[in-house]
Amino acid sequence: MGGTEDDGGDSLCKICKHEVKDNEHGLLCEGKCQSWYHITCLGITSQLYKKMYGEILKILIWMCPSCKKQLKQLMELETCADKMKTLCDKFANIEGKVNSISESMKKSFSKPTYSQVAICNKQFSVAKPVNLPNLIIKPKNKKQDLQKSKQDIEKIKPVDIGVRINTKKELSNGKILLKFPSESDMEKMRDTATKVLGKNYEIIQTTLRNPQIRIPGFVQDCSENTVESIIKKQNPFIGEEHFKVTYIKSFKTKKYKTVYAECSPKLFHLLMERKKIYMGWERFPVYENISILKCFKCQQFNHKFNDCPNKPVCCNCAGEHDTKECVSRNQKPKCKNCESANKKYSTGYDIYHKANDEECSTYKYRLDSARSRINYG
Repeated sequence: MGGTEDDGGDSLCKICKHEVKDNEHGLLCEGKCQSWYHITCLGITSQLYKKMYGEILKILIWMCPSCKKQLKQLMELETCADKMKTLCDKFANIEGKVNSISESMKKSFSKPTYSQVAICNKQFSVAKPVNLPNLIIKPKNKKQDLQKSKQDIEKIKPVDIGVRINTKKELSNGKILLKFPSESDMEKMRDTATKVLGKNYEIIQTTLRNPQIRIPGFVQDCSENTVESIIKKQNPFIGEEHFKVTYIKSFKTKKYKTVYAECSPKLFHLLMERKKIYMGWERFPVYENISILKCFKCQQFNHKFNDCPNKPVCCNCAGEHDTKECVSRNQKPKCKNCESANKKYSTGYDIYHKANDEECSTYKYRLDSARSRINYG
C-alpha cells in the first residue's frame, strides 16, 4: 500500500520523487530514512511484492538499499572497534611482560648482552652474533683414526683446569673441533692441549674472517683500487677503519656491476646502520655479503654445478629430474634438502617449500654456520 493524502511530502518516492498513491504498490523503509518507494522503481515484481506482504514482512522488516549499506557500515565499525579493543588489550599485556622481563634482566646482568644492545639501541638491521675462534686438535699421524684421538684428548680434564666447552665435534681424519663460551676458556684449553698433546698433535686455533659487503648498481668502468679510493674519499666516516674492495663483478645481461668489499667489524656495523654509501654522483645500497655455495643441479651445498657427481633434483618438487623439465609447478612444492635432513638428523624441518626458498630451514642452518666464522666484533 502507498501513503495517504495526509502524508504529504512524506509519501514521495525517494527514487522518482513522485507520490506513492493508495492505489499503487509501494514499500516503506523501516530504516533510518523512513521513506516510501515504488516497487517499480526498486525493480520488484508484483508477484514478489504480494509474497513479501503475505509472508516475508510478517516476520521481517524491509529496508532500502541505502539504509542497509549504512547499517552494514555501522556493524563493521562496531566489529572493528571490538577487534581494536582486543588488540590493544593484547599489546598492553605484551608490553607489561616485556617490561617485566627487561627489569628482570637488568637485575640479573650488570653488563647487557649483544642481543640486548642490538635490539634496544637499534644499531643494526640484523643482530649479528659475537663469535669466537675454535680449536682443532689435529693428529700429526695422517693415518690415525678418530678413536685414538678421542682416547688421547680424554687425558685433559676440563674440570681440573676450569674450562667450559660448548661443543666437541668429531671431524674427518681423526680431528676434533672444540667450541668455547669465552676467549679465556679457549686460551686455557689451547695452552693445556699444547703441553699434554703437543708432541703428537697440532693445536690449531681457527681464525674468523672480516665481514664482507656488496654494493650493487655501479656502472662505471673502474679498477678495484679506483673504486676503493672513491668510496673512502666520499664517505669520511670510514676514516682509518679497514676497508678493501676485493672484486667488481660484471654481468652479461645487465649494465650495472656489483662491488664486493671487506671491512672491519666496526665499519661493518656503521654500514649496516647507514644502509647507503656514496660513490660518484649517486648513493648506493649496502648489503652484507655471505656466500653459500649451492649446486643448481642436485640442490645440495658445498659444490658447484660443474663439479656435481649426483643425479639431478628438481628445485620445485624434489623429483629426480631437471628443474626446467618439471611438470608439477602448480602442485605443492617440496624441498629435498629439508627432507633429507629430517631423515638423517630428525630435525623436524618443514619440507613443503622450494629448495631455493630463503626461508628454507636447511639454508638458514648453512647461513648461521657461515656467520659463525665471521668476526662481528
